[in-house]
Amino acid sequence: MRALFVAGLLWCAAAPASAQIVVPPPKDIFSNIQTPQITEGRCFVDEVLAAMDRTHIHCGPVGGGLVSQGPPILGGAISYFAVDTQRQPGLAASVITLGNEALKGGFITIGFSNNAADNPPGCLAKDCRRINYLARK
Repeated sequence: MRALFVAGLLWCAAAPASAQIVVPPPKDIFSNIQTPQITEGRCFVDEVLAAMDRTHIHCGPVGGGLVSQGPPILGGAISYFAVDTQRQPGLAASVITLGNEALKGGFITIGFSNNAADNPPGCLAKDCRRINYLARK
């Protein structure tokens, strides 16, 4: 039996390339995952809201413009930035904490999704975007 097994192995090794079985590499399981396009902007916070479905901050006017220290976010049309409170409670808590700190003065940096389809509940497509990250210096 052992001789038969060894003979089979030798036959496979000696077989022409066209007769050998080639196993394709596994597909990349992450190839279909799309990441949102993220934009970053600086905001003067004038409102922080915590609701059952979302937590948001509002960027208010500073010196006649919607956003200071940089161009207006998406042409000035977007002034609300929100997160789904139910799905991302940790980020929602950070929005409240950092937003309240920014209310005392200064700016907050917001990384947000450009795609309105990513918006959390109650976040309108015309003036709101989903928060991906916040930073305060």
